[in-house]
Amino acid sequence: MRSASDIPLEGEEYIAELLSCRDRYHALDFLWAGDGEKRPKPRTEKSEEAALVQGALRQASVELISDLFHDINLLRSNPATFDIDQTEILRHLPALPPSTNRLEFCLRYMATLMSVAGKLTLNWETLSCTAEELALHMVLDHVEFLDDLHDIGLPRHWREFLTDCLFEDTDFMAFINRRMPTDINIWEPFRPRDLEVHPFQEYTL
Repeated sequence: MRSASDIPLEGEEYIAELLSCRDRYHALDFLWAGDGEKRPKPRTEKSEEAALVQGALRQASVELISDLFHDINLLRSNPATFDIDQTEILRHLPALPPSTNRLEFCLRYMATLMSVAGKLTLNWETLSCTAEELALHMVLDHVEFLDDLHDIGLPRHWREFLTDCLFEDTDFMAFINRRMPTDINIWEPFRPRDLEVHPFQEYTL
């Protein structure tokens, strides 16, 4: 992904930037809270872990959305000479059937990423569809990338912890571990299950 390496901050400055919005974004505080509490006690190890992890999730979400805008602009400006290797997001997703409208897919995935970003920062709700599970998985991948790049110092086993708490299951991994079957309805992952999805996730161009 492009965005992380464009940020000039390093070390403690970078971590301070991640924590600069800690009082605004605490949708996942409940994961670190004690029984009967909504948030971990202030100025404790758990509260610091919660703030750091959520700061990294927010930064990763913002960067992925920015990168997907890059892909959409690329698709629109060079539809005839489009090269998937030049994309930032699309090349990391499962291979799409040749007949897929890639621009429509990217636009729907943008709505999906924005929904997931909102759930991670503003108000957590259970993931509504397979596409949201894929988007959250990508966010967690990017958090790992940021942690390696900037030595954020995330708590041990943070990813396993979030995976256990935020995913109902890992059936969506079937889309990641193999090529997308040619007979699949490519729009099926965007359709809601028990909870509604962002309206644009079901929009057809």
